[in-house]
Amino acid sequence: MLFVNILGGITLCDEVARGIIQARKELVASKPIAIRLVGTNEVEGQRILAEANLPVFDSMEEAAMKAVEIAGGPP
Repeated sequence: MLFVNILGGITLCDEVARGIIQARKELVASKPIAIRLVGTNEVEGQRILAEANLPVFDSMEEAAMKAVEIAGGPP
């Protein structure tokens, strides 16, 4: 399980989104992922990820809850 929580300021959210997509293409094994982007160019970053069928959440809490769900619940 991979949980990505980005607060884009200097780093632009659309660049992070493109990096996530590129990394997923290069990895041999794909793990489930929950992503939250907020900051500069967040709408564009969210659009890029949505087009790649990657889950993007509006809040860190929502993304964290999904990550816990995917991982099989709390320990």
